[in-house]
Amino acid sequence: MRAASKIIHTPSLAYGKAEDKLQEATTRIHNRFQGQLVSMIESADWGNFKLTKHPIECHHPDFRSYGHFCDLVLAKREAEVVALMEVKTRSMRPEKAMDASTTISQVMESMGPRLMELKQAAYEQGALWIVAVGVYSTPAITAAHHWSTDFKVVMCWGREVGEFAPTGQYSWESMASLDRSMMRCREPHEFWAIKASLMSQVKQLISPEPEADDVAHDEVMYSSSTLFDHVTISETDDLEEIIRNAPLVRHLQLTLLALANWPNEEAVTMRSQLEPYEEPGASMNYMRKNIGTLASLGVVVGFKRHSQRQRLSLDRAGLIKYLQSI
Repeated sequence: MRAASKIIHTPSLAYGKAEDKLQEATTRIHNRFQGQLVSMIESADWGNFKLTKHPIECHHPDFRSYGHFCDLVLAKREAEVVALMEVKTRSMRPEKAMDASTTISQVMESMGPRLMELKQAAYEQGALWIVAVGVYSTPAITAAHHWSTDFKVVMCWGREVGEFAPTGQYSWESMASLDRSMMRCREPHEFWAIKASLMSQVKQLISPEPEADDVAHDEVMYSSSTLFDHVTISETDDLEEIIRNAPLVRHLQLTLLALANWPNEEAVTMRSQLEPYEEPGASMNYMRKNIGTLASLGVVVGFKRHSQRQRLSLDRAGLIKYLQSI
């Protein structure tokens, strides 16, 4: 009698299974990063009920009200709302260095109309709007299953709704670095700071009715925050080193580096000097407008509006004064 043949059933991956698993993993990563943010915010000095009468607490807004564009509401206990925060995560190849300005710009652009809703809702409550991005470099499935997965963090924040309203921006290399810079803060403005005093200075120096092509981007002046104590700048320090070490967004840093290396023999076209410094998020047109604004603040010497060829230089004292003011 012949033995009955054995049938081996091999499971097949159903269509959409891999995509479902990836979505589950990215959701877990998002929630994990968000949970770590909540832990840091509520354990900082401003969330310690032994140190402050109204500790800051986080809660999730109702999805039907504004939860579809806002992950966390930061509010003082029995007091005002401090901030509306949208939390995002992004993966990055391990060998690729993170460009903070490009990362936050791409994330905020991908939010579409939800970014405007976030800003408007925060403005109506007199609160900050914050976009916080956690960047991880391990594979998504691995990151989802290991609590030790670390994130690099980029934040952008502001109070107003307009396209050119002042904003702050900063990045941290790790969650531990973020925790160290946040943990001793007693008030939100100690951490999420925008230099309001500089606003009147910018408005006074920039023409009240600039031509359409020459509108100064005010947000350039607010892209750094007063998160940490100012670093003393010596009069003998190398200009390029000063610029590279300053807490500036990338497009402004590139503009200043181009100016620091501007040829002093003769006037040259903007294109020839700025083109080598172009990067994603730092276009030549953006850098040109930065130069006009910096000239208005006394940082750039020799700028002639509408001139095709420019002979520019940085005013060392003006640059140091500007960097110490942000």
